[in-house]
Amino acid sequence: MSIHPSGAPFALAWAAVATLACSSAWSQTAPASIERVRDGDTALSCPQLDSAMAEMNTAQAEASAAQSSGNTTAKAGAVSGVAAEVAGRTGLFGALGGLGGQLFGKLAAKTTAEVAQQSGQASAQEAATRMQQAKERKAHLLQLALGKGCATTETADLASSPPVAQAAASAVDSAASATAALELPELDPAQWFDGKMGGTFGEKTVNAFARNNRVAIAGLRVIFVTHNEASAITRGTYMPGRETGTAKAKMKVDLQGVDDATLQAITDAAYQRLVAQLKSAGREVIATEQLQGLYADFKTSAVPQEVSVGALRGRAFTPRGVPLWWQMGDAWGDAGMSQTNNRAFNELAKSANALTIAPAIVIDFARMQSSGNRSGFTSRGASVGASLTMSVSGFYTRVVRAEEVRYGGVSKGDDGALNLVKQIDTEAEFADLQQVEENDNGSVMSLFGALGAKSKQTVSVAKTSNAAYSRVAHAVLQQATGAFSKLFAAYPAPQ
Repeated sequence: MSIHPSGAPFALAWAAVATLACSSAWSQTAPASIERVRDGDTALSCPQLDSAMAEMNTAQAEASAAQSSGNTTAKAGAVSGVAAEVAGRTGLFGALGGLGGQLFGKLAAKTTAEVAQQSGQASAQEAATRMQQAKERKAHLLQLALGKGCATTETADLASSPPVAQAAASAVDSAASATAALELPELDPAQWFDGKMGGTFGEKTVNAFARNNRVAIAGLRVIFVTHNEASAITRGTYMPGRETGTAKAKMKVDLQGVDDATLQAITDAAYQRLVAQLKSAGREVIATEQLQGLYADFKTSAVPQEVSVGALRGRAFTPRGVPLWWQMGDAWGDAGMSQTNNRAFNELAKSANALTIAPAIVIDFARMQSSGNRSGFTSRGASVGASLTMSVSGFYTRVVRAEEVRYGGVSKGDDGALNLVKQIDTEAEFADLQQVEENDNGSVMSLFGALGAKSKQTVSVAKTSNAAYSRVAHAVLQQATGAFSKLFAAYPAPQ
């Protein structure tokens, strides 16, 4: 009995070839990867944002179809491989002519099936990756649309669009609160910010707000604290009838679970929110694109930048399209005693003909407690502790209105500073505190034979997620930039 090549094993093998051809079309013609953020996004109008989101819908649909096709190819290859194996064992390939024909038939069918299966799996994975990229870009565009108050198809459907929320939880969390961000918070800005021009005895900086309605954001530095620590010590004492040993305690806490992409997205959203809030305060905000040619004289740093102040360590970000730079006096920066960026900032303010600001905002994730540095006469121990509380612990900026600049300095205009005078925090939960190490060296004897020194160090981690961290960071930043923007509403300038 002979089996014609059109029999079942060959039908399955040729089916794998056909599906392989279909899935190969996706692999060979798959579009380039989709970047979540692109240059010029912030300048997109509401109709352009709506169109861009529609493109992402199309990209998701195409990727979904390609993923389904790839899975079909992989399944067909798997089935064909099994059929080829069975045919080889039962001698069905013998009809091709002797032992050589049998081996050739089995090898051809099985190889085709394996290639089909592997190619289908690869195509499905590529399509899944592209679909996720399209979802994340759409979430970013939606965030921008809400930040600008756009009434687009997607913003109108946000409340009834669970798939969007699931695509990028952190971005959509910020987007969902963006509309609220346009309304300035119920905070008295005078209780949170203060500063003067020309030194301690100068005029209040906020007075300059009434002298120009235009605002230029020359920079926005967001410093995310990722390491915090506290220490305490009680010094030993000796007196007849009383002796206390030295006690030391130290606690270190590191933030884990949030990645750079999320921190960058939070920074981008903070910038968009600040622009929207300043506009809500009645100000004309100069677009970032109009300032690009004015950064030539700035000394800039790579983003993100590892930064530190004392025991604190963190990462500094700036919005996409805005360079990262520091001035002399920036505690977190690396400018040192250089006046380069101070002078460049003054020149930018003059060219922009606007009140020019460059806020640096510090977001901490832990509140540390310490018994401090004390004498053994008043204490017999040292204690430290930590609680996970996200806060804006720092917010400062120069405010420059430069009509004339001579030798790099403002010779006519205003030059002052604004600082956050008390931190803005929230009790919202976003992480779990877990101890990972504890070193206790016990006690030693002093020269007098009594209790000597005791030292203890604890290392803990604050474990969070991108979505949980983003949600709380957006909330506390909205309060901080909102209170800052209310100062501009409190000191209006002629339109």
